[in-house]
Amino acid sequence: MSTIKTNNIQHVDATSANIALDSSGNATVNGTLTATSFSGDGSALTGLASDAISEGNTSAEVVDTGSNGHFKVTTEGTEALRVDASRRLLVGTSTSVGVVGAGSYTPNVQIARNANANLGLYGYYADAAGDGATLIFTRSRSNTVGTNTIVQSGDELGAIWFAGANNTGYDRAALIKAEVDGTPGSSGDMPGRLVFSTTPDATSSPQERMRIDNQGRLYHGQSSSFNPDVWTQTSGAGVFYHESGSGTTGFTINAATGYSVIYVNKFGYTGSTDNRLIDWYVNGSSKANITTNGSSVSYNTTSDYRLKTNVVQLTDAINRVKAFNPVRFNWVDSVTPGTFDGFLAHEAAQVVPESVNGEKDAVNDDGTPRYQNIDHSKLVPLLTAALQEAITRIESLESEVAALKATINP
Repeated sequence: MSTIKTNNIQHVDATSANIALDSSGNATVNGTLTATSFSGDGSALTGLASDAISEGNTSAEVVDTGSNGHFKVTTEGTEALRVDASRRLLVGTSTSVGVVGAGSYTPNVQIARNANANLGLYGYYADAAGDGATLIFTRSRSNTVGTNTIVQSGDELGAIWFAGANNTGYDRAALIKAEVDGTPGSSGDMPGRLVFSTTPDATSSPQERMRIDNQGRLYHGQSSSFNPDVWTQTSGAGVFYHESGSGTTGFTINAATGYSVIYVNKFGYTGSTDNRLIDWYVNGSSKANITTNGSSVSYNTTSDYRLKTNVVQLTDAINRVKAFNPVRFNWVDSVTPGTFDGFLAHEAAQVVPESVNGEKDAVNDDGTPRYQNIDHSKLVPLLTAALQEAITRIESLESEVAALKATINP
């Protein structure tokens, strides 16, 4: 039953309606009341059912269950949108879902579609100046919406999660985060970084794989614990850093036939500039490099006297050289046929152990061969010492021969 103030109704079709007027001009209606026109703000209407607005199969409805109140929009008989009791916006679904992350996380905006239906976000922006549609994530270090409390280094500003169903819920497979990368200052000072993470097999926690810091440097591998300061040279820090965990391969690079696997080009080189093409570091200290003079390259390894101790003269070199077994051979899988001079690694290791890497007949865990390698430059000191010993003997013999000649031919 509704009570209507009659001076707000201009035209009333009272068909199928039972209307009773009181002495104050109010009408009490039993049945259906159809108004062909209406004026005023409707504030005098009381007792009307006002929880839904509908037209055909489309409606907007407020539902109050006492504990799960919500607002929903239905199009063509199917619920299309809902704002639930937790103020979450649900599009295409009436039930929110959580994702396993840092605890159980239920997003405030959720969009769902069935199979064979496109799902995506589309931004269209018309601007002759060349700007485009924008997606913005912001963060204030406060629990109150609308405040402007400065963030701190390491704070997360926003993230994109990628998750998959696991039969009982949803787990994260990968994520991209934006974080503060340094101490923010006043307006116009907000250093940031991007962090990329993926989840290993048999786990549910993404691990950082790569980041781009506030200087544009790219870190790949265990970058969360990596210290780029040890790589900073007087000529400036690098732009790419890679760190591998224990037992993992640093890089694998493949190139098609006709192309170099790696191109190294030093721009603006003059004789007075840094001549390094590649520099190898171990625990932050340079151990070897490749340098250029503009026309050729040199392969260098650390040999500074300040890095050495227990220095003694190399002796008995000739006898050790005599233990070498130089051979001629053909490579088993060489694409360039021919006969080569060299050593068998395990034999050379008996004479100069430090020249050989690996063990004879070693295999990998999968049974494939783990071949030995030899650094021929490590043989040079022994060969030099042997040559010096030989020269000393030759000079001694020459002196003896000269003395004999002097005796025979006084």
